[in-house]
Amino acid sequence: MRPLLNPVLSMLMLACSSGKTEAGVSPLDGGRSIPDAGGATDAGAMPVGTNCAPLPAPTGRTRTVRPGDDLASALAALASGDTLLLGEGTYHAANLWLRTPGVTVRAEKGDREKVTVDGDYSGGSIFEVQASNVTIADITVQHSQYHPIHIAPSGADITGDVVYNVHVVDPAQQAIKINANNTGSAATYFTDNGLVACSHLELTDAGRPHVDPVATGCYTGGIDAHEARGWTYRDNLIEGFYCPTGIAEYGIHLWTGSRDDIVERNRLFNNTRAIGLGENPGSSRSYADNPCAGVTMAMHYGGLVRNNFILGDDANLFASESGFDTGIALWDACGATVVHNSIFSAGTMFRAIDARFAQTSGQATNNFASHRIAVRDNATTVISGRGNLETAVATDFANVAAHDLHLSAQASAAIDHGVAVESGTCDEDIDGTLRGTLRDIGADERSP
Repeated sequence: MRPLLNPVLSMLMLACSSGKTEAGVSPLDGGRSIPDAGGATDAGAMPVGTNCAPLPAPTGRTRTVRPGDDLASALAALASGDTLLLGEGTYHAANLWLRTPGVTVRAEKGDREKVTVDGDYSGGSIFEVQASNVTIADITVQHSQYHPIHIAPSGADITGDVVYNVHVVDPAQQAIKINANNTGSAATYFTDNGLVACSHLELTDAGRPHVDPVATGCYTGGIDAHEARGWTYRDNLIEGFYCPTGIAEYGIHLWTGSRDDIVERNRLFNNTRAIGLGENPGSSRSYADNPCAGVTMAMHYGGLVRNNFILGDDANLFASESGFDTGIALWDACGATVVHNSIFSAGTMFRAIDARFAQTSGQATNNFASHRIAVRDNATTVISGRGNLETAVATDFANVAAHDLHLSAQASAAIDHGVAVESGTCDEDIDGTLRGTLRDIGADERSP
């Protein structure tokens, strides 16, 4: 049976419908700004805008729970179209399964800082989503043993899931994990066409000792998506994902055959690695339409990374074993477009943008960075003549100490020096300001 269309996703698509979209790209790419907790703003953030506005009131049947109620049973009782409203307070729970399509879980009053689901570092993941068109919104999820939010199919493909205005604090593993089928066998079912937006994912000093050390010695990160197609990741704040030893996952990592995603208007601060498309050569998902000529098993296909602020200035990050490694990595990623991003490190950094391996192709254009933008190991990503700058210093930005990478008047090398970009690829900046004929380099188009 065809799953219900997610009404929240439909609303967000309509809210963006006045903006331009490029062929083959999800329409969930409009927007103006990035809210933080409960609609407040961080230093360097813009006021709440149309694409991070509060969700409208539920339209279907609702049920309300309070701390002390059986949250797992309440979730299991939901029918398609229902909304479960969480009253203010803290819920101690894990292994909360969402197996019914078209349901929503959200705070009763919309303030994510007043509704917390705490996994107490036990019981596995907190929310386990195995259905299409599920929405989790307006809550805080913290202290998971595994993933605070884990989205993975069981017996069929799933689509249309939404994570919106969620604050994830101190996960032991990745904050939001998106998988193909999780039965332990070869991937058969996939998780496509979803949205993670307007959320705050963070690892704090208090949570760092709880990180799972398996695999990399620091098995944590922000968003980690495997074999996922057509997702949008926008207007999120992702920060603090590093460990004293080992190497953390990325703030946003899309790999093992993921495809056609949009990563835009995110702020990624003090993560060992900020954004990654692909990884070492090899893949678990292939596509019959052969999206990259001559490439059959890339780790990532297509993708658009635009208008992101990436910054490192934490002394503890620089003192860690892996330091501030990479801003944007394209590893075994074919056909990627990386355009108008601002990347600044107050200390050492391996690469601002790193394109690697023979199946990696595409272009990096009009990116403003403090460190190297480089191609190696036979990658064919085009960076020469594409308006990229590797000369950014702190005074080029409005307020680095406040994590504000809008351009200052002193950024003369970046202002009006960008090259032309195909219409529809990046017509606006991080704040929704239209870019003129004389483009500024980086995520910000500075007003006169």
